[in-house]
Amino acid sequence: MYVNHYQVSLRYLRPMVLLAVFTLVSCTENHRSTNQLCASNKALCEKLNLDDNQCKDERTALIWQRYESKEKPRDMVKFTELKLTKIYIKCMTVSAQIQTTTLKEKLSRRSVALFHAKDSERRLEKELETSPLPEIILYRWSQGDKKALEQYLRLEDTPYLDSTELQLGLASYYIDKDKAHAAYILVKALTYYKGHTGEVRDKAVSEAVKSLATSYHALEKVENAYFWAMVGNFLELPVAGPKKLEMMYPMEPETRDSLSELAGEVASAIDSGSFTFAMVERFTEER
Repeated sequence: MYVNHYQVSLRYLRPMVLLAVFTLVSCTENHRSTNQLCASNKALCEKLNLDDNQCKDERTALIWQRYESKEKPRDMVKFTELKLTKIYIKCMTVSAQIQTTTLKEKLSRRSVALFHAKDSERRLEKELETSPLPEIILYRWSQGDKKALEQYLRLEDTPYLDSTELQLGLASYYIDKDKAHAAYILVKALTYYKGHTGEVRDKAVSEAVKSLATSYHALEKVENAYFWAMVGNFLELPVAGPKKLEMMYPMEPETRDSLSELAGEVASAIDSGSFTFAMVERFTEER
């Protein structure tokens, strides 16, 4: 299940690093290279070990995002900087251990860059600790902040959580407490997906569908579990195949055929961003 939203999402942010670089560079007319940017804004770059080939993409993305935060110090801009800082820290943690021919000098510079990044991480978290934005409240909750959890739960049934990922975060709270309600929220999460490729499709939609299948399996609701597992098959997710599902969930052939047909329709609707509650009303129970 989607237990720790932001720890999991770091795996998917890595391919976005270059995209972040190109987007920021293309929008900045006065600085056409990272070197030019650093020459004009030394504080953004001086402790990041610029001459090291290790973690170059992650460092470049972070530098340009730091510039964006400097120019537009809004909470979501800082939050993006925080996520890119975490990616850089993860890379540098590995790089700081790499043995090289100039061992002491390179390891020392990498360690300084790593410590600096961790200081930046703590600073950004401090600056964002009172942010009212739900994405940031969810992040604070994922880091163990109990007050943030209380804040997040108060946002349930409000428009502030009207996104696939924010609903998934909410479902992760209920999954061990009220699986039926968690399933309702997971279906709701899918209605907010608009059919775009990328992180939401690869991670959030996948997690929602798989969690629906496993939740209904745990609730011993055979038709529901089979249906969502088949949706996963049509979406080519890593779930049990049709043959295995036949053995796991015995039912009349007519019922199985009807569920499979509907699963195909629902999968197509999810993929195109046109999925609605009405399509699965018979499988969805609100509290």
